[in-house]
Amino acid sequence: MEAFFAKRKFRRLARLPFCRLILGDRLFGVALALFGSLPLILALFVMRIWVTSPSGFEPQIKVSGLDLAQAWSLKKSAARAAAVGEFEKASFAWLTACANNLGDVSSIRGFLRSFISAGGPSRFAKPAIQSSFWLLNLTATNRSDLDLAGEVLEVCKLPDLLVQRVAPLKDALSVELEARYLKSLFQIGEIVEFEQVWTRSWKRHSEDSALQLYRAAHLAGWGDFDQRLESLAKLDRAAASENLWLPANRLQLVVSARRFDCGRYANALARLASVGEDSLADHIGYWRLLLEAGREAEAEMLIGESSRQPSNAGETVAMSKLLCDLGLVYESFDVLGNAPANARASQEYWTFYADALFAASRWEDLRRISLQMRRGSLNGNRFHALGHYLEGRAELALERELSASAAFQRMLEWRFEDPDLTLRISQQLIRIGHPELAVQVLQSSNNTPPRNADYWALLFEAASREGDTDLMLEAASQWHKLSPNNPAAQQNYAAALLINRERADQAVRLTWLLKDRYPNSRASALNHAAALRLSGRSEEAESLLSEVDLNLLTESQSAVYHLNWLALDFEFGRYEEARNHLASINRNLLYSPQHEWLAEILQRLPEDGE
Repeated sequence: MEAFFAKRKFRRLARLPFCRLILGDRLFGVALALFGSLPLILALFVMRIWVTSPSGFEPQIKVSGLDLAQAWSLKKSAARAAAVGEFEKASFAWLTACANNLGDVSSIRGFLRSFISAGGPSRFAKPAIQSSFWLLNLTATNRSDLDLAGEVLEVCKLPDLLVQRVAPLKDALSVELEARYLKSLFQIGEIVEFEQVWTRSWKRHSEDSALQLYRAAHLAGWGDFDQRLESLAKLDRAAASENLWLPANRLQLVVSARRFDCGRYANALARLASVGEDSLADHIGYWRLLLEAGREAEAEMLIGESSRQPSNAGETVAMSKLLCDLGLVYESFDVLGNAPANARASQEYWTFYADALFAASRWEDLRRISLQMRRGSLNGNRFHALGHYLEGRAELALERELSASAAFQRMLEWRFEDPDLTLRISQQLIRIGHPELAVQVLQSSNNTPPRNADYWALLFEAASREGDTDLMLEAASQWHKLSPNNPAAQQNYAAALLINRERADQAVRLTWLLKDRYPNSRASALNHAAALRLSGRSEEAESLLSEVDLNLLTESQSAVYHLNWLALDFEFGRYEEARNHLASINRNLLYSPQHEWLAEILQRLPEDGE
């Protein structure tokens, strides 16, 4: 500083009182510098400029310095609480730290571990589930985090979600997660998949006594006669064991339902109820078993005596189904109408409710629930597309065409997030005569074409109904690529090729395979004749076409039959016969490329008498 002022041109500045104060009092100079940088420090502390999300994660998560400081303090508090066994207090501190910094995976892991250590207190169950999914998104389903998420879902007793998350990676799971996956498969009734996974991995779990019990339950319900007796005895012994008492009795319920053994089910249920480990779902299973055993009156009596209410979507749907099957339709709708809040955040609940209202033709109620599902605070935008669709269906049933059309257009502004629901809604739209809407729903379902043969089959059907031959060819090609040995895929791909008059050699090969497989099929013979004519093998086409019985063809097949005969007769100079076939063609059943082909032939066909 002194050297700076020593230069001649700055000597005058050095004589100023303020500068002399800075030079003479270093502490004052430092204080002044800090004061001057205070705005910058505050900006760095308050503005959200610090990226905390993992590299490559989109969108980036940015937080402020204040957020980081608060999260750091909360993490310290959480660690201290966990160290003395105050896991619920620790869970709250971890969760608050997560809220301050959504990109900090260490906070999320700390919260989930604390939640598990606490045995899963119910007040943290929902945020724990959401946090486990968020963690997997942040870390691109890191294997250790998948183990942690799987443990959370097991603690929350959500086997269906565990299977959904784990299934895509089922061939590369840790021993612990694979054990949870096997248990969850059994619990949700995926017995075939359970057996397949167990067959290839049983050696890894030979020391897992709880999982061995699941295997015993599988053999007791689905094994041969000798295996069933031996495994039932093993379950009975485990039910008397202190360590395995709870899982043994729960598995007794599953096996008893499989064996239609009302007595064994009732005994296991009573043992669980004696210690408060029974659920409404368990009782619904027993009432369903009584119904199937022809003991409807007893089932109705027990339902009437029960004061339990459904606590989730699964119990709500199961209870409503049971009441409906018992003939208690009013009570069934009452259960659906009074479903708990968490059920209203479930697609399973809304789709079942809508199906029930459809079956009962309760259109005004359908309109009402379409509004409810779009307004639910827990739903966000998840059910907007479904809600508008249901509103449109209700308006159609009430013969309000303009309102229905407006609802369907609003539906297209949103996306069906669930692939199965997308296919189901598209199929229904085709059925009610709106293939153009089905095409838009299907094409907006994903940014990239899904590797799902059912998707392409449905898109082909919708395009066919709409008359979009380019889309028909694209969909049929993808369908055939995914299911090359499927006769329907082969047939429709060949038909799309013939309609568009493309790839004659491939059309011949496909139609020959179908004709060879189904020698008595009129459609196969007709298509193979058309393919032969397209490839220039007109004599063979004429010979084969002559064998087709016109009287047994459908209207659309008849139009194609006459169109091909017209082309053959024109080619061989039989103009009179060509005109006769022309008169028999129902042009309303032709696609646009077929109209263009017909127009080309007619331009060259001599006038009558020439």
